[in-house]
Amino acid sequence: MKIGAFSEELDSFPDFELPSQIQTLEIEGWPKLKSLPQQQIQHCTCLQVVSIVSFDSVEALPEWLGNLTSLTTLSIRRCKNLVSLPAVEVMQRLTKLKKLVIDTCPRLGGISTLKSGPEWHKISHIPRIDGQVFISIFHLPHSHRLILFQRGWGCICYRSLHEESWDNIDTGHYVLVASGS
Repeated sequence: MKIGAFSEELDSFPDFELPSQIQTLEIEGWPKLKSLPQQQIQHCTCLQVVSIVSFDSVEALPEWLGNLTSLTTLSIRRCKNLVSLPAVEVMQRLTKLKKLVIDTCPRLGGISTLKSGPEWHKISHIPRIDGQVFISIFHLPHSHRLILFQRGWGCICYRSLHEESWDNIDTGHYVLVASGS
């Protein structure tokens, strides 16, 4: 079930009720939202797969995620300001969680950044952690150029850019690959 993509004028999710036996849920936010819809989700203990998409104003995932004890897959995508995962105790309560996907959450970082950062101890017990490879374009030597592979609707397009074009890159829709020039 997918919930979201409502009018961006709303300050919060409209009231909704989830089926008691729901197993899969994708919730999509918008820039104004500062939190996930707690009241509707926190008691859905049958949820096995949850995708959290486009909650740009959320900086930390809520502690109540630990109530989703049947969760096997958690996907977090396009949350531009996310910097913190729930506490280690909360993440360890998710004993069935086998897969975590973190994609296009630049402040949280890519998988390699997570492995060396302060959030790793919270998720290191999860068997499979996937995500977009994230390369900071500002730390590449000037002699390099970037090839951007744009993901979308079954096709992959690419283009190369030089330093003066970097301001026009929206990394939320690209995988960045460095190549020598």
